[in-house]
Parts: sequence; C-alpha cells; structure tokens
Amino acid sequence: MASLFKYTVDTLAALGHRPTKKFGQNFLVDGNVVEKFVRSAGVKRGDRVVEIGPGLGTVSAEILKCGAELFAIELDRRLFGFLEKSFGGNENFFPMNGDAVKFPIAALDSSCEDYKIVASLPYSISSAWLDALLQCENLPLSVALIVQLDAANRFLAQQGTKSFGPASIFLQSAYVKVAMCRIGRNSFHPVPAVDSTMLFLKRKERPFLFPQATRQIIRKIFTHRRKQISKIAAGHGILLDPWLGENGLPSTVRPEQIPIGAWQNFQGKIAPN
Repeated sequence: MASLFKYTVDTLAALGHRPTKKFGQNFLVDGNVVEKFVRSAGVKRGDRVVEIGPGLGTVSAEILKCGAELFAIELDRRLFGFLEKSFGGNENFFPMNGDAVKFPIAALDSSCEDYKIVASLPYSISSAWLDALLQCENLPLSVALIVQLDAANRFLAQQGTKSFGPASIFLQSAYVKVAMCRIGRNSFHPVPAVDSTMLFLKRKERPFLFPQATRQIIRKIFTHRRKQISKIAAGHGILLDPWLGENGLPSTVRPEQIPIGAWQNFQGKIAPN
C-alpha cells in the first residue's frame, strides 16, 4: 500500500494536480484492493471493459494486464493527458476525454452486447452515471463498482425501507447482486469522509428497462415518498387508475411500500392540460 500511495502522491505533485471534490476525485492507493477488485470482476483476456474516471490509471493498468480491451473515459483534461502518455502505446487502450454521464460506456460502440464495467466510480456522479447506463441500447454483462457505501445501499434497497427509491427499482429490474465488500477509508487519497464498498452485479437473463417517460413519473412520485400515492398523484396531475387496482394496491399506499414488480407494470401518466 505504501508504494502505491507514494506513487500516487508523487505523480499528482509532478502533474501539479490537486484532487477536486467537483470531480469526486479520491484515488485508490491500496494495491491489494486494486488487485482484488479486478480479479473479483472476472476480467480476462479478450474482454471488452469500460472504466469510468480512471484518474492515474491504477485500475486501468490491472485491467490491461489481464489482456482485456479497455475503453476508459476521463473528464479531467490533465489526467486524460497523463493516461494517454502512460498507456498510449497499448493497442488495447481506447481513451476518451469526456463526461461519463453523457457517454456512459465511453467510446465503446453502443451495439456491443458483451462488455463489462469495471470502475472506481467518481463519487460525485455515481447515481447520474448509473441512470444513464440503464438507458443504454445494450447493457453490460456485469458491473463491478467501487462506490460510496450509502450509494450501494440505495441501489440495493428493498421495498419498505427508507432507502428504497427510483435507483433501487431501475437497477434491480436489470441486475442482481453477486457480492459486496467494504473498503477502508485509508485505501484512498485523499481519505474520504464516507465509507466505500466494492459492488459486483450481474445482468439478469431478461433485464427490464423502463421507458424514459415512466422513469420521470416514478422519480416525481418519489419526491414525496412518505405521502399516500393518491395524494402525490393529485398534486402532480398523475393518473394512476387502473394501475393501482390491477396490482392490488390501495390508494393509501406509499411509494416505498410498492414492490418492484408493480413498478414494472406501471401505467401512470400525466393528465392532459
């Protein structure tokens, strides 16, 4: 850990770069965590892998060592330049300078059906990026992420809990959890104020994807998660009948109490003006 920590600090200093909260930059400095993360993600020779926010390329190097093709997207121009210089000679490295929320699978062809995500995700974009990914034409076979623990808990939250919401519904309709492993705060530089975890997900055999219009209405409903759904609907001009009746739901039910299967059958719509 010490050597990777020193390498990270020295490299950032040489680049004149200070990690920014704006970009959610917390660099992995524990080599054991990096190795375990990529190994547990099941990366192998010939895989196509997308990495979000590679930073100094610590995870990137481990992925490329496996013989995989790596499509990485980095928003920070200075770090992007460093990545190009570090891995530019590797024919399996395909970098992109851009916003991962706008390009959730980097420069990978959207028609690709057999790729994986492996990323220590910048904390500031975890929810927005995941939402963008779940709207892709083809979803990755697997997703391995290092994220904030509270974000992972939101993604995996169960019906009836206070963390259950749109992210839980959309993600669990397409993926199942394979494993989850907590990471110490000292594995990062700078040390974050929150706990992190490795999260490994596998695409369902028949993933369910929500239409964009439906996603927007569900998000609007969850802005008042503790209210009865009939009152929320009335306040936002949302028509819920006959969806409630067809799914055996009373008008007094609260959004967080409604099971994912019922949300997948959602037929609500905004009332015409």
